[in-house]
Amino acid sequence: MNQRGGDFTVIPAVNAADIAIWHAGIDAAGLGTGPLDLKILYTTTPVLTTDTTNDLKAKRINTWFRFIGEQDTVALIAITHVQREFLKRVRAGTGGSPAVNPLVNGTKTYATDAAIDALKGEELTELVLVYVENIKADYPFLSTLLQRLCQQFDAIINMGAGTVFTGGIPTNKFEEMFRIDQKNKDIVGGGTILYNKMIQELIGVMINPQRMQNVLMQEVAKIVRMYKDIDVVKKDIAAIHPVGVIPPPPPANIVAVDNNEVKLNTIVDKVSQSIFSNTMTLTGKELVDGWVLGQKPVYFKGTQPKPAGLATYYHPYPVHKFVDHFYRTLAANFNAATKTFTASRIIATVPVNPSLDDAYKYGILAAKLLIAKLNGQALEDILPTIAPGDVYYRLKTDVGFAGLPNQEYYEIPYDTTKPTITLKEMYRGIDSNMDALFLLYLQYQLNKP
Repeated sequence: MNQRGGDFTVIPAVNAADIAIWHAGIDAAGLGTGPLDLKILYTTTPVLTTDTTNDLKAKRINTWFRFIGEQDTVALIAITHVQREFLKRVRAGTGGSPAVNPLVNGTKTYATDAAIDALKGEELTELVLVYVENIKADYPFLSTLLQRLCQQFDAIINMGAGTVFTGGIPTNKFEEMFRIDQKNKDIVGGGTILYNKMIQELIGVMINPQRMQNVLMQEVAKIVRMYKDIDVVKKDIAAIHPVGVIPPPPPANIVAVDNNEVKLNTIVDKVSQSIFSNTMTLTGKELVDGWVLGQKPVYFKGTQPKPAGLATYYHPYPVHKFVDHFYRTLAANFNAATKTFTASRIIATVPVNPSLDDAYKYGILAAKLLIAKLNGQALEDILPTIAPGDVYYRLKTDVGFAGLPNQEYYEIPYDTTKPTITLKEMYRGIDSNMDALFLLYLQYQLNKP
């Protein structure tokens, strides 16, 4: 299963001006201090020339883990910079429209670049909205800048397996926002270039910056984090326990109805709708997020939608299945007598057997990670038990970016308390492109206070 739309020539941030953008944004977000300073991932010097010891390599790996956990914050750096650049160009008249100086929003005026640079959050977006009609005239500059920054962001988080910005039909949300020659996925062959949609997508992200983030995973993390409270999770799971890991066949009559199954289905429907609808409300459009940032879009439930021009556009694992797997896995590992949860390893089979293992079953993975957290364990404690020599999923491959996870980092212990755990050991048990990124993000959210 391919996570991405395809490969592109990796574009790490090597231009000094681009590096300055990322460094300023990282500092402003409070992510540029301490031993895991994210600025070290954006540098003109390839890390392989500076990480000369195993200690430095371990530090770099953990910095990358932090980047995955803070990806939503980092993604906003790019769009915030482009919003400010747009407003400066409107004020100066360099964006294809007559100069407007000062910029005005209600009673507030902005007459200098410094005043614009001081803007952030809702105040910044509201001012962009005032001058939204100027975006079309400045499309070539804005789209090129945002596309380049997005590629640099993608190069760090995915290390080479990235979004394609040319080639017709978009296959993930970044391509929807930034592809400069996109065509219609509902038409076989794509049809003509959708110029209206290209402008619409740029305007949409300029006035709704959250589209840069993975809002779906933010909503998932809210649910999982809620159950860090042991009393809450015990109460909810005790109400549905026991239920089977696999849904039973439909009952033949009312008498045969399993009350716990009914209660479970009620919870699953409610939570699924909440995740799905909240994501669309916060982004202002249909759900385009994936289980991993830039992955195929997720749908709600039922039959997988298949646009005429791109039958595999949607990810095959829907929100409803996630929630059902999540609650069934919690219930299956719940001891009703002691009101505790038994930690369970992630299941992997060699060769891969989708009916038996946990690969791509994100609800099961999330539940097992939560249970580990409740038992004082981490992801590394529940990795699958793989026989020596067995490789479950392929490792990431370096395609020219001297970053992480370059092959040189695979066998470096990154946790002093678990000296046998390396990226190689992690990737032998869980997929390096999707399951690993999903679990590392979710573990970071669970570890927050």
